[in-house]
Amino acid sequence: MPWASIILPVTPSGEVVAVEQFRFAKNLWIIEAAGGTADETLTPEEIAAEELLTECGYVAEKLIPLLPDSVWIDPASSYNSSFYFFLGTNCKKVSEPKPERLEILETHLIPWQEWKRMIQDGRVRDLKTIAITLLAEPHLLSFFDCR
Repeated sequence: MPWASIILPVTPSGEVVAVEQFRFAKNLWIIEAAGGTADETLTPEEIAAEELLTECGYVAEKLIPLLPDSVWIDPASSYNSSFYFFLGTNCKKVSEPKPERLEILETHLIPWQEWKRMIQDGRVRDLKTIAITLLAEPHLLSFFDCR
């Protein structure tokens, strides 16, 4: 079964490193968490770290798995892919992004409280990004006030 790793990167100052990517299927710019599909030679953690570097130009001090296994977005549909979710903490920029040939994207640093407002008001509409944010929030309480 195909799978992907999704990472929610957060800087030491509590900003989400978000990707705004043009999605041809929707013909829209979508704000989302970084992520990518499986490479048979890499682990889910390695994919998450690689996508953070290539899509955002950042590295994480620590990758925290947010669930013990992968999850499905819609197990009843024919879209049979699963996702591994990671929180990247203390992320620091080390290079410019190096997107793949068909990726058109920009990165943004968004303060945590604003990120949550963007989900609430519909500016962030990607389901995997909303799910990873909800899963990451309890881990971030030790870094900054998430209330």
